[in-house]
Amino acid sequence: MLGSTNVLSEGVRSWATVVPQTDEDYGVLLCWGKNGIGIQREPCVFMLVEAGPPEAVKNCSVLNQTEDSVSVSCSEGYDGGLRQRFRLELHDTAQRQLRANVTGVEASFVARGLPPGTSFVAAVYAFNSRGRSQPMVLIVSTLPAPISLNRRRGA
Repeated sequence: MLGSTNVLSEGVRSWATVVPQTDEDYGVLLCWGKNGIGIQREPCVFMLVEAGPPEAVKNCSVLNQTEDSVSVSCSEGYDGGLRQRFRLELHDTAQRQLRANVTGVEASFVARGLPPGTSFVAAVYAFNSRGRSQPMVLIVSTLPAPISLNRRRGA
């Protein structure tokens, strides 16, 4: 229950400051407006939800592959109530080494400077100040380097 000290009114606007202390402080917050005509019949309804780690990305797909780059795009999940960012990590499957680490504000990535003809385990996850999601894992690869065909003279 909010006390009057938690509510600030200025003209036709009011602000309620809510700082949850326990799990019971989350839930539904109702408010009613009042003016010279009367009291609002239907209340305003606000849901107070505890912020947490974001949900995992979904529907990841490879948009493009070249000899030295891979482009991956995913759909974002729920942000956990906070601003989220996204990360793509590429580990090559043969040596299990981290080959790329790309972070951004959208779940679309281009990893460059990769070795040609290499297969990678790609892990894409969302993160915020409360933690990170489970990774979405997929296998991606760069295209092989082009083969140089030299014509021999006299052939």
